[in-house]
Amino acid sequence: MTELVAKLQWSTDPQALLLWLKRWGPFVGLGLVALLAGWVNLRGYLLPEFNTLLALIGLPFVLYVRDRERRPGRFAGLALLMLVLFPVLQIKFAFHLAWCFVLLFFVESVRGKLNSMPVALVFVLSPLPHYLASVLGFPLRLWLSSAAGAVFRLLGMEVEVRGNLFLRDGEEFAVDPACTGIHLFVTGLVLFVILLSYQEKRSGKGLPGWGQGGTLVVAVGLVLLANLMRIVGLVLLRSAPETFSHDAVGLASLLFYFVLPIYFLLGWATRKWGRNRSVAPTRRLHLPGTRRTILGAVLVAGLFAVGPWGQKPVSTEQIARLNAMATPGYTSCLTDAGILALEAEGALVYLKPPVPFYGADHYPEICWRASGFRVRAPQVQVVAGTEMMVARLENEEQRMVTAWWYDNGAASTTSTFDWRWRQLCGEAGFFLVNVTVADQDELTCVIREWQGARVIARSVRF
Repeated sequence: MTELVAKLQWSTDPQALLLWLKRWGPFVGLGLVALLAGWVNLRGYLLPEFNTLLALIGLPFVLYVRDRERRPGRFAGLALLMLVLFPVLQIKFAFHLAWCFVLLFFVESVRGKLNSMPVALVFVLSPLPHYLASVLGFPLRLWLSSAAGAVFRLLGMEVEVRGNLFLRDGEEFAVDPACTGIHLFVTGLVLFVILLSYQEKRSGKGLPGWGQGGTLVVAVGLVLLANLMRIVGLVLLRSAPETFSHDAVGLASLLFYFVLPIYFLLGWATRKWGRNRSVAPTRRLHLPGTRRTILGAVLVAGLFAVGPWGQKPVSTEQIARLNAMATPGYTSCLTDAGILALEAEGALVYLKPPVPFYGADHYPEICWRASGFRVRAPQVQVVAGTEMMVARLENEEQRMVTAWWYDNGAASTTSTFDWRWRQLCGEAGFFLVNVTVADQDELTCVIREWQGARVIARSVRF
C-alpha cells in the first residue's frame, strides 16, 4: 500500500512528470508516430477479422522477455532491410514486415530480448496466409471433397461428389474455405503459435527448430482432419450455412480434432525434447539511450518515406500492349487497377497484366467474393482445347459461369506455380484471363473467340 501511495504521489508531482517526459517522451513519441505510419500506409491491407482479434488476444501468451539485460538490434536491421526492399519489390507485404519489425525494435529497447514467436505472429497477422489459403486451398478442398466422398461410401451413404459440391437427396453442400466465417488454416496457425509459446513460457523449455517444424507439420495435418470432419458433420446433419448448427459443427471440429490434440502434443514434445530457456521478469523497463532513440527516429522516418510507394503503377507501354489484346466486337475499358475489361453482349472478359514471379496475382476467386458473389463448384475443365478453371457465380439476383487461366500467348496454364516457374526461367509474362458468361454453352463460344486472341498475344510480350 505504501508503494502505491508513493506512485500516486509521484504521478501528481509536476517536477517528476516533467522529468519523466524529458527522459521517456522522445522514445514514446516515436513509438506512437510509428503506429501512425502503419495506420496511414496499411489501411485496407491488414484484415480486421476474427484471426486478427484472436492473435491480439493471444499476444500475452506469445510475447515474453528471455533476457532482460540484453537489448539486441536485430529487429532494427530487419526493418532497414525491408525498408530498402519495399521500393524495389513494391509489394505491401515488405512494408508490413518493416512496420512490425520497427515496433518489435521499440519493445525490445525498453523490455529486453524477446522470444522468437512474435516473428511468427507477424507473418500470421499479415494477409499472406489468407492469400495462400485462398489460392493454394483449392486443390486441398478438392482433395477433402474426394476424401469425404470416400467416408460417405464407407458409411453406405449415397452422396454424389461434384468438384467441391455434395448432393444428398437433392440438397447441395459446398466445401467452403471458411468455418464460421474464418479460415481454418489461418486459425490453426494462430492457435499453433499461441499454444507453442504458452508451453514454452509455462515450462521454461523451448523446442529446437526441427521440433517446431515437425509439430507444425502435424498441426497442418490436424487442420485438414478438422476440416474433413467438419464437412462430414455438415452433410450428415444437413446444416445449412449461417445457422447455429453450421457454426457449432465447425467449432466442435476445430476443438476436438485440432486444439486438444495439438495442445497435448506440444506439451509432451516440450517435456521430451525441450531445451531450457529462461523467462526473465518484465517489470523493470530500460531507458533507451540516445543511439537507440536516433535509430528509432531513422526507422520511423523510413516508414513515412517509403510508405507512399505502394504497388507498381501500370506503365504506358503495358497499357498499349493491353489495348493490343482487344478483340473485335468487344468494348474495352482500362480500370484504375490496370486491368483491361472487355465487354460484349452476354460476355465479360478481364485481362490482368503480368506481375513478377514473386508478386501477388489477381486471383478471380478472391475478387468475385469481394464483389459479393459466391464461387460454387470450381473445377478444372478443358473448354475448346484450353485447360481452365470453371466455376459458378451466384448472388441474390444473378447466376453466371466464370472461367480463368494464365496465358502468355505461347502457353497457358491453370497453375500459379507453373506460370511463376516459367517466368523465373525467362518465358514471357503470363497475363490472367477471366471470362464470365451466362451459361456453359456461351462459355465455349467465347473461349473459341479467344483462341484467335492468343495469336495477337504472341506478338505482345510482357
